[in-house]
Amino acid sequence: VLAGVQLEATPPSEGEPSSGRVVVGLEVAAVASAGDDTSTAGGGGRSEREHAALLELLQGTAATLVPPDALCIAEGKAVWTAYVDLYVLEHDGNLADAAVLALARALGDTRLPRVTVEAEGGALVVAEEAALPLPLGPAPLAVSFGVLDGQLLLDPTREEESLVSTGFTVLVDADAAFAGLHKPGGAPLDDDL
Repeated sequence: VLAGVQLEATPPSEGEPSSGRVVVGLEVAAVASAGDDTSTAGGGGRSEREHAALLELLQGTAATLVPPDALCIAEGKAVWTAYVDLYVLEHDGNLADAAVLALARALGDTRLPRVTVEAEGGALVVAEEAALPLPLGPAPLAVSFGVLDGQLLLDPTREEESLVSTGFTVLVDADAAFAGLHKPGGAPLDDDL
C-alpha cells in the first residue's frame, strides 16, 4: 500500500472553528489481486463492499490518530485539511493491516508548514522556518484473522481469505490493549472465539 498526504488550507466549519479535517481515500489498482469481483454488473461486488468497510475503518483510525485542533492554523479563519490517499498496489491478504500501517506512517511523516495570517486581508503566509511534525496520538496495530473450519487462522493470505467462513481485524494500542474490531461481513463469530 502506497500512501501520500496532501495538505490544503481551508476555512473551518462554523461549529468547529479550530478543528481541521483528515479525509482518507482508498484506491485499489485493477491488477492488485487476481479474481477480484469489483467489476460485477451493477457494482456492489463483495470486494467493493469490503473496500467501503475498510475505508470506514481507515477514516475512523485517522480521526483517532490526529487531534482535530492540531490542524488549526488560525481559529475561525483557517485550518488544514489533510487528504490521505492510499493506493493498493498488490493485495495478497491482510489489506486492513497494510492500509492501517501505511496510513499511520504517512501521517507520522507529515510536516505542517508554519503559517501566519496577515492582519490586513487575512491572507495566509508560509514562513521560511522549518515545518513542524504533525502531532499524533498513538498508532494502533492491526492484526488480521480468519476462521477456517472453526479454527482461528492468523495473518491469512488472499487465497486463505477466500476459504475462511469469516475474517476480521483486531486493532490494539501501544499497550496491546483492545482498540477496535473490523469485521466486514461473513459468518458470526462464536462467543468463545
